[in-house]
Formats: sequence, structure tokens, C-alpha cells
Amino acid sequence: DYYLLTLAAIAKELEYREAERTAEVLLAAGLPLTSFGRDKKKFREYLFRDGKPVLFRYEGREYAVTVTDVSLFPQGYAAVLTQSELLDEPSVIVADIGGWTVDLMRLDNRIPNAAACRSLELGMIRCLDGISEKVRQMFGISMTDQQIEAVLRGSAGSINERVKAVIHAQANQYVQELLSAITESGLEAALKTSEDPDDRNRYENIEGLVGAVKNFVEDNPEATMSDFMQSVSLVSDSDGMDDENYVTVATIHAVKGLEFDNVFIIGLEEGVFPTSSAVADGDVEEERRLMYVAVTRAKRRLYVLSARSRFRFGRTENNPKSRFISEMRGDKTSIRVSGAFFGEDRKAPKKPVSDFGKKASPVFVSAPARRADAPDFSEFVKGAVVEHRKFGRGVVRETMGEGENKTAAIEFEGLGVKRFALSIAVNSMSIVKEGK
Repeated sequence: DYYLLTLAAIAKELEYREAERTAEVLLAAGLPLTSFGRDKKKFREYLFRDGKPVLFRYEGREYAVTVTDVSLFPQGYAAVLTQSELLDEPSVIVADIGGWTVDLMRLDNRIPNAAACRSLELGMIRCLDGISEKVRQMFGISMTDQQIEAVLRGSAGSINERVKAVIHAQANQYVQELLSAITESGLEAALKTSEDPDDRNRYENIEGLVGAVKNFVEDNPEATMSDFMQSVSLVSDSDGMDDENYVTVATIHAVKGLEFDNVFIIGLEEGVFPTSSAVADGDVEEERRLMYVAVTRAKRRLYVLSARSRFRFGRTENNPKSRFISEMRGDKTSIRVSGAFFGEDRKAPKKPVSDFGKKASPVFVSAPARRADAPDFSEFVKGAVVEHRKFGRGVVRETMGEGENKTAAIEFEGLGVKRFALSIAVNSMSIVKEGK
């Protein structure tokens, strides 16, 4: 009986707090998302019991408890309340992974959004059953849930290494299935059809997470979920940051009303800014207004950047430059770029080429032309040892491309394999010579 379990939990809590066994209690409880609206009233009455004192005995001790009020929330909400940094976000998607189901809940300004709540039959029991069956098929042995969980935690030293590899592979497959199910659960439609302009970005963040997990599993087939979380964790130096010497990274929406001496607008490619959905709908006016907001944040200098190719959502994209760049140029045929000039006269104009933003002189930054003195990355070969400023020492496992287009897959201890465009990453790492 759930009510008896609730009384037992209250007794344990009073004992833990060393409180009086005669007490008034404000009770908070969770209900499944699928039945929250339907059962909320009845469940509250079931726990409240008209606010009358309840006398009971637990582990030989007498208790007199009065439930003064009952607050009900969707399951998983309590976990978010302990994460203060999440509560500061305007919108958060919570995945509550239980035994049988995974409940998805979106919080907008700390309030659950009922239209974006879903429940999927992809709980941990399904994951453990799938692993157990796979091990039985391949090795003819049976494993308990406790043994499997010990392997996933990295604390089962006596288990055969081949069996461990299969367990980790199946667990990674479950994670990918779960992430794919989240994107296909109707949450995608809720975000895409929302009138909130930030919802498209939220959906793209989910796509980005799915792509990141898939790439990590491909590069690190025996890695665990904790390995992935460690690989994507960010090292923050904000505590020791100079209050007057730092870079602000923010969305355009977040900087409305603010101004900066120097502004860099990145991602000016068709499909990125403006977004692919705006281009497909034939309506980029809202995006153009956002571009105007971004441009007019600059007081002295404005830099706009586009990428020749971009790795996004698990694939490489080659998008043309944003139409907003040409709109800013006006009828000028030559623009200033970083490291090169393109146009007819190959000369940088001495004056701003556009009056799109009156306060700032725009500097258009594009992918530089290939130069005769292009950097030499010939030392970055398979097996070479490198030292990275942030990730430490690593070993080059694979390289692709040549010259400024060369990329390297580098394995770092405890972090797995990370891929770098050497033309960008070379300033953060160097080759370790033999004997060092």
C-alpha cells in the first residue's frame, strides 16, 4: 500500500533529522506524466486524509503525524529542483529514466509544459534485459542485473573482457535508441510548431546531442556513459577571470539592449543564419530583424564570419554564405576579409562598405584563400604524441585531408577520441618530441 510506504518514509525522515515523533508534515509527491492531470485531485485526497492526525507504529516506535498539505508534481520535477543552474534556464527538457518508462518533461520558466510531456516505454529494465539476452546468446551464460550494473560502473574486475565489451556496446545502443526515441516522440513536433522562436534552437540542441553521442560511440566503442559525460564537460576558468578582460558568448536574443565595442557574428551561412526552416518557409524577415539586432550591438567594430564547411548534427555541411552578407555589402564588389581579399581590385576599401549599422565599421571575415605559406602539419601523423593545452597528452589515431584542410583524430587518456581541424587547433597543441 502506497500510503503505508509514505508513512514509513516520513518516520525514516523524522529519525534522520532527529525530530520529534509528533509532527506536522508538508508532503510533496510525484505522479506519472501520463496520469498527472487525471489523478492529481484523487491522489491528493488519498494522501491528505482531511488533515487529521495519523497514529502508527514503525520499527517499535510510536508516531503521530498530521499532513498539513500535499503538493503534487510530475515525476522527475523534484530532481530538477536540486539543480539550481537548470532553474535559471528559460526552458529545460528533463528525462526521468525509471524502471519501465522514461518520462519527458519540459519546464518553461520552472513550470511544466503539459503539451510537451511524453512517456516512453524505454526504462532501464528494457536496457538490462537486452544486455542479459545478448550475453546469453553470444556466450551461453546468465548474468544478474547487479552484475551488469557493476560492469557499467567499471567495478566488475572478474568478468571476462569480451563479455564486458558486449555489455558496454549494448548499453551504448540503448542510449542511442533512447535519444532517437526522444526526438521522435512528438517532442520534435511540439518544438517545431511552437510560437516561441527559441524552440527551433532547442530542437537543434537535441539533434546535436544525438549526433555527439553517435560520433563518440563510433570513436570509442568500449566507452561508458560516464566517459562520454567526462569528454563533453567544460573546464571553466570564470572564477579567476579578469573582470575587465573577457569575451561574452551569447545568443542574439540574450544581448538585446546591450552594446559592445567589438562584436563577432558567427555562422552566417544559409541554413544556419537564416535557419533552414525559415528558408524553407520562404519567410526570413524575423531572421533579418535578428541580424539587425546583432549588427547594432557593435559600437566600434563588427566582424561577420561564415564557414566553408561545418560539422553539424553528425555530418559535414557545405552551405553557401548567408544572404545577409551580400545585403550588408550593398553594391560594392570588393570586401575586406581576414588574410585575403576577394573582388575585382583585390584591395581593401578604406571606408566601411555598408551603412547597415551606422555605429560600427563592418569587417567581413571569410575563409582565407590558400596561401603559399600555408602551415605545415606533416608531423601530425598516426602514432604521433601531442600535448594539448586543455586535454593533456594524447596520441594521433587517424588523419584525413592535407594542408589547411587536414583533420586529426586524437585519443586522450580518460577522454576518448576527439577530432580536430588542425588549422584551428594547432595554436592549442604541439607535437611532443621523442624523449620528452
